Amino acid sequence: MNRMLARWTMLACVLWMGQLHAQPSAPAGNAGKLVRFIIPASPGSQGEALTRLVSEKFRDITGHAVVIDNRPGGNGVISTMAALNAPADGTTILMVSSSSMFLTPMTQDVPYQPSELRPLASLSRHTGVLVATPQSGIRQLADVAQAGPAQAPVAVGTYGSLFRVALAVLGERLGLNVVPYPGPMQTLNGTLSGSHPLALVDLGSALPLIRAGRLHAVATTGAQRHAALPEVQTVAEAGFPGFEIRTSLGYGVSAKTLDAVAQALEQALLQSIQDPAFRRAVGGMDGVEITGLPAAQFRQFLDDEKSKLTGYLRVTGGKIPQ
Repeated sequence: MNRMLARWTMLACVLWMGQLHAQPSAPAGNAGKLVRFIIPASPGSQGEALTRLVSEKFRDITGHAVVIDNRPGGNGVISTMAALNAPADGTTILMVSSSSMFLTPMTQDVPYQPSELRPLASLSRHTGVLVATPQSGIRQLADVAQAGPAQAPVAVGTYGSLFRVALAVLGERLGLNVVPYPGPMQTLNGTLSGSHPLALVDLGSALPLIRAGRLHAVATTGAQRHAALPEVQTVAEAGFPGFEIRTSLGYGVSAKTLDAVAQALEQALLQSIQDPAFRRAVGGMDGVEITGLPAAQFRQFLDDEKSKLTGYLRVTGGKIPQ
C-alpha cells in the first residue's frame, strides 16, 4: 500500500512539474487538464480581477486551460464547499482569506473544518475605508459618535464577515446599524442612492468615488495611513488604539491533495504572482498590496490573523452583525 502511494505521489509530481516547465506558447489545455479557480465573490470584485490576471500567467506557465468560477454568498461557505466537494486532484484552486479560513467557522455553523483546507500562496492585502456621503456632514469618526447613540444608530453598509467584525467593534462606541450587502459595488450603490450615509468597503473599490468627490473618506482600517489617502486618519488614530483590519487573499486546495501536486501548484502560483508582467498589470489597481508569500509563511500569517480576530470577537461577545 505504501509502495503504491509512493508511486502515485512520484507520478503526480512528474506530471505537474513537467507542465510547470511548458513553454508559454504551449496551447491552452495541452495536458488535457482544466484548472478551475473558485472565487467567493461576485464578478467585478478586485479579488476576481486579480485572479483573472494570476490565472492567465498560471495558464502560460503550466499549459493548462483555466476557468474562473464565481461562487459568492454564505460568507465564503458556498465557495469553500464547492472546492471541498470537487476531486482533490489539483484541478480546483480556491481563493481563501482569513474570513473563510477562520472567522466564518468561528462565528457560524459551517459544514467544514479549517483543517480541510491547505493554503498554497498568499496573493494580496486590502485596506478598508469608511466612507460617507457629502450630504451626511460626517467628516471623521467623532462625527459618527455624535450622530449615533444619542439619536438613532447611524446606518452603515458593508459586506463580508471581516468588515462586519470591524463594524461590531466600532459599534460598541459609535452606535451603528449595519446594512449587509453581497459585495462592494452593491454597498457603494446603496450609499450613493441614499439608503445609508456610511459604508465600509475595500479602499480600491471606493477610491475612484472619493477622488471624484462623490464620497468622503472618514478613516482607513490599516495600521498606518494609506499612501493613496495620506491625509485620512486611520481608525486607530481616531480613537481606537491598535485597531487594524485588512482583507488578506490567497489560494488553497483541499487538504486531501497529494503533497507533490500541492507543491507544484504552489510553485506555479508564486511564479505567476511574481511575474513582472503581472506586477505591471496590478500596478494600476488602487489599494492593492501584492504579498506573494509561499505556503509556510502564508499559513503562519493566517494563524496570526486568527489570534487578532479572536481578540476582536471577545470585544463583541463573539457576535457580529448579520
